[in-house]
Amino acid sequence: MSYEALVRSRICEPLGMADTRVTLTPEMKARLAVGHSETLAPVSNWDIPTLAGAGALRSTVNDMLIFLAANLGYAKTPLAEAMADEVSVRRSAGAPDMEIAYAWHIQTKDGSSIIWHNGGTGGYRSYMGYDPKARAGVVVLSNISTQAGPDDIGRHLLNASYPLLKMAAPTERKEITLNNDTFDRYVGVYQLGPNALMTMSRTGDKFYTQLTGQPKFEVFAESERKFFLKVVDAQLTFDVDPQGATPQVTLHQNGRDMVWKRLSEAEAQSATADIEAHNAEVAKRFKEQKQSPGTEAAVRRTIQELQAGEPKYDLMSPQLAQITRQQLPQLKATIAQLGALESVTFKGVGPGGVDIFEVKFEHGTTEWRIMLGADGKAQSIGFRPL
Repeated sequence: MSYEALVRSRICEPLGMADTRVTLTPEMKARLAVGHSETLAPVSNWDIPTLAGAGALRSTVNDMLIFLAANLGYAKTPLAEAMADEVSVRRSAGAPDMEIAYAWHIQTKDGSSIIWHNGGTGGYRSYMGYDPKARAGVVVLSNISTQAGPDDIGRHLLNASYPLLKMAAPTERKEITLNNDTFDRYVGVYQLGPNALMTMSRTGDKFYTQLTGQPKFEVFAESERKFFLKVVDAQLTFDVDPQGATPQVTLHQNGRDMVWKRLSEAEAQSATADIEAHNAEVAKRFKEQKQSPGTEAAVRRTIQELQAGEPKYDLMSPQLAQITRQQLPQLKATIAQLGALESVTFKGVGPGGVDIFEVKFEHGTTEWRIMLGADGKAQSIGFRPL
């Protein structure tokens, strides 16, 4: 049967959740709240037919409370045993106070636990959590696509020691009209790293940006040097030197400022050829499942550095170094919980070219994924418990 039919027959019908569906009736469509961006502009609904479990279901706060009531034992249902199983097996989620069960997250503070999950699609955010000890549950639904609000409100209602976030109002950006000569000043190719290019182009009176491996998106001017995207919360600021040339552009996104250096035409052609060669090499290694030289040594070295709390940032790409600095306390605590390193075993190559290792510690087994650049520096490193 389809995913929706399975959810309806196994969950919705036994619990009496009549308002939880993928395909909406005309009456449901009439009640559907319009989704909005963080600046309160209406946005279109997402359709996720091929990954329905990742956000295709629509529901109401009442149906979600019925679901929580069943998890808390207020309603007698045939799903009680399965719901208990969902939270019985837990693993570390990479932070001292966080575990993960079967999709549920478990956050513990001052001896009390909150079992929760959140989500979001274009124009919407949601949070659902419950405290099994207090037998209380909370559902927060928002038709504004902003991470601030649903999660911290839900946590605070379940445990007042979690503070409400203080967030500044989103910036409302106003589009202005520029002449094409100004656009043409910025047209070109900019580079962040060995495999990351940003191409700025103009078609008629419209200006576009395109990152390596991504679609082309229109950008809008708010000044002669500052532009913004509407599809995501991202902005571009172009530097202009005294001679009127543009040596670089800064991408502002997710709280990070990433500087992309402008390339000459010859440099852009060379960088594009390098990326094509890299992609061909990645495809070949994936087909052959051939390990990259140096990745196992890099994994072992990274573990030792995290155990000591002293990563060598000069052996990482600038982006990875920035992320590692931000996450270092959490990473060090997680590695400490795992105990002594016992073995590192190569398992294969992922589709994106990452080498995958099974790493066994004294107190657990993890999976590590790593990619090195042509300069030998780590471009990406990630691990998770198994």
